[in-house]
Amino acid sequence: MKGEIRRELQAAVKEALGRLEERERLVMRLWLVSGSTLSNIGKALGVTQQTVSRWLAAAREEILKDVQRNLAARLKISREELPSFARLIQSQLDVSISRLLGK
Repeated sequence: MKGEIRRELQAAVKEALGRLEERERLVMRLWLVSGSTLSNIGKALGVTQQTVSRWLAAAREEILKDVQRNLAARLKISREELPSFARLIQSQLDVSISRLLGK
């Protein structure tokens, strides 16, 4: 079961990343894959560190909601079961995003 969930999670994250705006993907790639600081990303994009932080938080939230919906449908998870899967998803989200963006 865990292997199936992992595969479905990877597919759901990939789809969610594809729905992000290019800027959001770029910021996530710079932060998660390249290890750039929020300050350096902000300087490169001409915005403040706080703006970059807000962009990242919004993108992560958007991905999380998208992945939860997608997984619930793919794995036929009931609304009652979704909170426990949400914790699993959150714990693996950055790892999955990093892997996908690093390719």
